[in-house]
Amino acid sequence: MTVKQNKTSFQDASLWCLVAFCLAGSLYANHHYASIDVSIRTLAFLTIFALTLAIAYQTQKGKDFVKFAKESKNELRKVVWPTRDEAVKNTIMVAIIVAIMSLFLWGVDALVAWGISHFVR
Repeated sequence: MTVKQNKTSFQDASLWCLVAFCLAGSLYANHHYASIDVSIRTLAFLTIFALTLAIAYQTQKGKDFVKFAKESKNELRKVVWPTRDEAVKNTIMVAIIVAIMSLFLWGVDALVAWGISHFVR
């Protein structure tokens, strides 16, 4: 590892510790200040959570996650979604196949149970 990589990994580890501390602190504060109005506690938690996300974004993994999310969004635009009619037909087909397979497995189970009970006597 180079000096820059050591510095970056130490900085990332420090930031992740700060993220964990913020989240743990907000959970503790929410429990400790249970007598305060829920809306105020929720606003405080969301503020700390937003700050925590901003801190997490400063790490390499945070930046990689945002890049992954953007790439995923772009890939979803390329997906060809089925029409309503295709979805309904496929759903009906799956339901029919599931019903047929369940009847088949029920028959096999009954046959095996009959065979076992016949030989046990």
